[in-house]
Amino acid sequence: TYEFTSNLIAMVKNNGTEKLIAEATWLDEESRAAALKKIQNMQLYIGYPPRMKHGDNLDRYYQNVVQDAKASWAENVALRTGFAFKSRNDTFWGGGYNLTAGWPSRFEMRSTFSSWLTGVNAFYHVSNTGGSSGNWFTIPISISQPPL
Repeated sequence: TYEFTSNLIAMVKNNGTEKLIAEATWLDEESRAAALKKIQNMQLYIGYPPRMKHGDNLDRYYQNVVQDAKASWAENVALRTGFAFKSRNDTFWGGGYNLTAGWPSRFEMRSTFSSWLTGVNAFYHVSNTGGSSGNWFTIPISISQPPL
């Protein structure tokens, strides 16, 4: 569950990583302070963004997807590609429906899906475009379910 996973990560963060860095003899004080600050500012994202958890939001996001049972596979791929283009274009111009609302904008980019959607990952992202930079730890919902 979310609560169990967030408690587990807090324990690893506070009693593990933070303690190891605080007690490391090989770090100078400036490096130790910078590393501890990063750990303290780390944001935790578990599962999926809140909007992805409700079917109505998914229905709204995909409402304009067209699939034709009588069309060929290639024609359906073209229809899906058209939807993907319109969706990205609408998002770019601020008119799209954002399923990752409430999470940093980095999570909207398809190129980042493999780093947070399907695998546990901790990473620091520096925005080159003025978007949100941050130190994040992501845990996908798939590993926060039993039996894991």
